[in-house]
Amino acid sequence: MTEPHRAKPQHLATEYAAQFGDEEVAAAYRHRPPYPAETFAILDRLLGPAPRCVLELGAGTGDLTIGLAPLVDALIAVEPSRPMLERALQRDGVAGAHVEWLAVAAEAYAFDRRYSAVVAAESFHWLD
Repeated sequence: MTEPHRAKPQHLATEYAAQFGDEEVAAAYRHRPPYPAETFAILDRLLGPAPRCVLELGAGTGDLTIGLAPLVDALIAVEPSRPMLERALQRDGVAGAHVEWLAVAAEAYAFDRRYSAVVAAESFHWLD
């Protein structure tokens, strides 16, 4: 027996999620603590052999992206918030990295290739 579809809680609704498109909210992300090195050691073990292509959903300002990029051959980072994406592109560690940044919601992404992994660090609860 399958569980019936439940509506998202009100605090995760589209209206609330829209605040992440605000420049001030994006600016506040610099105060978030970084991911511990153990996060990337675990992901490295899970990704399997090369070539490694990873899709990151809801990349935000690139906190996970920057640490993950050295471990993979290709990384597609999707983020619907322009202010978040702009901040990600300005960060150290992005220049020369093999990251394709896309201003698109995860639900609108084409999923047009095979991936070693699809990750969503702190954004999964926003996805429909």
